[in-house]
Order: sequence, then structure tokens, then C-alpha cells
Amino acid sequence: MLKVGPDTARTVLVLVPGMFGAANDFRRLARDLVAGLPGVQIWAFDRREENLADRAGFATADPAAYYLDGHYHALDPDTAAFAARWSLARTLADLRTVLRAAARGGRRRVVLGGHSWGATTAMAYAAWDFDGSPGYRDLSAQVLVDGGVRGAFDGTGEPVHNSPEEVRERLAAIEDGAVFDMTLSGVGLGSRAENTQIWYRLAGWYAHRDPDGRSILQPRMPDALRPPLPVTNAGLLGTLLTSSPS
Repeated sequence: MLKVGPDTARTVLVLVPGMFGAANDFRRLARDLVAGLPGVQIWAFDRREENLADRAGFATADPAAYYLDGHYHALDPDTAAFAARWSLARTLADLRTVLRAAARGGRRRVVLGGHSWGATTAMAYAAWDFDGSPGYRDLSAQVLVDGGVRGAFDGTGEPVHNSPEEVRERLAAIEDGAVFDMTLSGVGLGSRAENTQIWYRLAGWYAHRDPDGRSILQPRMPDALRPPLPVTNAGLLGTLLTSSPS
């Protein structure tokens, strides 16, 4: 959980990241918002799966060597059957715990927002039945960024496969042990779902420390992600962020 802004604020904006995002996606945005909006605090929500990724490499002097030379510990789906129980209902229950903590017994206004699939999660929360109490009663307002509404992902080049038959197939696969979403495995490290964002994290690490230096990662990237011309560390990060799925 990321919290930015005064704890005395009377309004809390709780933000949910996109499908492959995390709470820190909102750190810079949160700083700008609280600077321009006195009386507002920003909370950013991390889903449970954020705790599964091996982040140890970022505490080393050379994280690229850790993640690209065989030291990274990928989670095996065969040992992660517990993740099959992390349904939408579980995510919304976790989010409700956060929202109630932010509200402080009704003493503070709570606005729920999200980006991409996070916006879709926010909409689902508002419509959810929590033992007879609809989720929208917990909220003063919503903020939806590039998601949440019908047709939000049209034009991305990849259709959203959410027909009843397709959803049933995915649920059956989860019950059979396919507990990780492999949507982006083709451009990740190996074939593990939790590895995909490592490329973006690595790019950010090197861009922060040596923005103008020749990219450390570019020669080792998958073809689908590698820019065709030489770039700096900062340039690689910018390329990834402008072409990244949500």
C-alpha cells in the first residue's frame, strides 16, 4: 500500500493499478495531486500477487545480472495452487478493507479510482453486493482512467475475450492449475507470468542511475520489446512505457 499526502486529509483517493501494474505506478502522480489539492490524501492499492515476485535483484549492484543470468526465482504454478482462490471476489474484499480503513468510520470522504483494468475493478466494486450492501455506498465518487466502461479497450489490436464461454474456459483452466495469467509471457523473461514486468522495472532502475548512458538492457531484450536503433537507458524506459499494455 502506497500512501502520499497528509494523514489529516478529509478526502482520500484510493487508486487501483492496471492489470500488470502496482501501487508505485501512481507515486509521481500522487505527489503532484496532493501538491495541487490541499486536503486530499492518495492511497494506492497493491493486489496480492504483487507479493509473489522476487525483487531481491534490485538490492544488488547489478540487477540485470540477477534477473538475466539465472539467479531470479520464478514462482512455479505447481506450487501456487493457493492463487486459484484469489478471485474477483477476493480482490474486492481486500479493496473494501482498504476503503473502510481510509474512511475512518465515515469521518473521511473516499473516492475510488483506477487505471485500465484498475478502472474496471473500481466499476466492479461499485456494483458488487457485499452481503446486501452495494459497494457504491462506500464511495463519494469514482475516477476512471482509460478503462472501466464498455468499449474502453477497443482499438488496442487485441480483442477482450470475455464471452461467457471464454470466461468458463479460463475458470476451468484455473481449477486445473493454470493459476497465472500468461497474456504477456511472450515478451517476458522466460514463460512465467510474474516475470513480465521485470523488464520495465529493470529499465527504470538503469534510467534512474544513468539516464544518458547507452542502454544496458537493449541487446538482451526479446525481439518484441527491443528498439530497432540504439537508445539510452532513459530512452529504453520511455519506449517501453509508451508501447506497454495496461
